[in-house]
Amino acid sequence: MRLKIGLLPPLAAAIILALVVACGSAAPPASNPNPANQPPTTTPIPPEARQAAQDFARAQRLIEEDWERFHTEFDQWRVGLSSCDWTAAQATLRGFAGDLSEITQQANNLPRSSSTRRLADQLIESAEKEAAGLRRLSDRWQPDATALFEAVDSARAEGLASQKAVADDLADLSESTGQDALDDARKFSTEFASVKKDWASLHDAYNSVRDEQVSLRAADSATKLGEVIDDLKKVQSAVDDLPSSDTSKSMIADLKKAAKAEQDALTQLKESFDSQAEGDSAPSFSDTDAKASGSDGVLEQVDDDLKDILEASSSDKSDIIGDVDAFRQQYDLLVQDWAAFHDEYNEWRRTEGGCNRVEVSNRLGAFALRFGDISKRVNNLPQASFLRPMGDSLVDAAQREEEALRILRNTWRPFATDAYRALDQERDNARRLRRQAGVGVQELMQRFGMSPDEL
Repeated sequence: MRLKIGLLPPLAAAIILALVVACGSAAPPASNPNPANQPPTTTPIPPEARQAAQDFARAQRLIEEDWERFHTEFDQWRVGLSSCDWTAAQATLRGFAGDLSEITQQANNLPRSSSTRRLADQLIESAEKEAAGLRRLSDRWQPDATALFEAVDSARAEGLASQKAVADDLADLSESTGQDALDDARKFSTEFASVKKDWASLHDAYNSVRDEQVSLRAADSATKLGEVIDDLKKVQSAVDDLPSSDTSKSMIADLKKAAKAEQDALTQLKESFDSQAEGDSAPSFSDTDAKASGSDGVLEQVDDDLKDILEASSSDKSDIIGDVDAFRQQYDLLVQDWAAFHDEYNEWRRTEGGCNRVEVSNRLGAFALRFGDISKRVNNLPQASFLRPMGDSLVDAAQREEEALRILRNTWRPFATDAYRALDQERDNARRLRRQAGVGVQELMQRFGMSPDEL
């Protein structure tokens, strides 16, 4: 192994060199009996020393050229990885958030006739949720921020489910304009009127418990709420028995959902009264009020939808068909643009923003192998003792940079802000050592009386 020592000061190096040259002489020079009258004599350089110095300088020059060429090509490749830069990823995510805002606006521009307004609102809500998720991702993104990406994926899944539900509802609306749909609506309307009446009665009973609960004991409130829950279960059973058809199935689904939400709220309220200790404040009715109000809204919506179907004249049905067709045309364009956006976003995720991790890793591996060849050439430089300071500096420089390249190849990841910091630092250190070696070679050539033309 080479001794890694710094370059000797020029005077010390000259002394050592003089000793080396002196040891190589065949005999000591004759003393000058009259030094004042004779010109000084120079000690001849041994041929093998001169040749070693010449070989070293020539090889060092070629290595330096290849070293700089390697740096130039590496830096050009590095600059070309703009898509792997942190700022590029952030800019792309901001662009995605803007693109989805345009999708949301497109949803807001859907036709809003009485027969399609609910479908438009459903799509608008889904688009807004996905856009909000992308805005959060754009504002808070960091490399490997998986939770933010998962939130966007969840919102997108809900949006896709919403699109499918709207497509199904459009098909139902198209079918609901026929005579069969009218017959189904009439049959459903008769039984629905009974459900609506029973539901209104249990709401009256619930309102009584709420209004009287100040004067009731907790146990009495719990008992009365239990009776309301029993009545609601009967309503739920009646909803299950409603005649289902293409015309009514979405109405039944909305009724079931509202009844379940109201039952959960009533059950929780009853349990609060059951566990109320003496002196405690009465449980809040606000959540149950909200769920009951929601059920009333669903009942009114179903009632309105049935009236639209039952009271529509032939011309009205033609208008409904026209409204549905107009909505479908705009809906198809919206879904097409939405899908194209998802394809672009998926491709960006798949390639990590166009920054293919595997390709970059392979290229870094190739750079490391290529620099390994330079390092081998450095180790193969002539090793005469008077060349060792320059050789050791170059070996140290090559080892530092080669190790930094190997570490970079194993640790590189897209969008990291400090990926090249360690390599840049070692390149600076290696450049300083190379510069020292270069100065030493120049001084050695001057002492040996060698010109660059001899290399």
